[in-house]
Amino acid sequence: MAIANGTRRVSPELLSAASGLARPRPATPDVVLDVTGYPAGGVAPLGLPDGLPVIVDVKVAALPVAFGGGGQDDILLRLRPAEIIRLNRALTARIVDDDQPERDASG
Repeated sequence: MAIANGTRRVSPELLSAASGLARPRPATPDVVLDVTGYPAGGVAPLGLPDGLPVIVDVKVAALPVAFGGGGQDDILLRLRPAEIIRLNRALTARIVDDDQPERDASG
């Protein structure tokens, strides 16, 4: 699982280097639900299955506070990224290309 700023896209090349996966790609909504127990668009960064690898982008890791999925697609959690990293035993890595233009938060 990759965690990045919501207005940025994860770089497949950077995620591959950080994770060791040859060709990482987004999961389908069915796979998201099966693996995490949460619906796509509402995946909480806490309460994830043991052993699910989690990589947090370094810019997210540096934030004092962030918002993430709250278990449903219409609920958000306010939390410290340091807690996401600690509770998931997550790795931190640069997985977003800094040269990438920022997307509008609406989509």
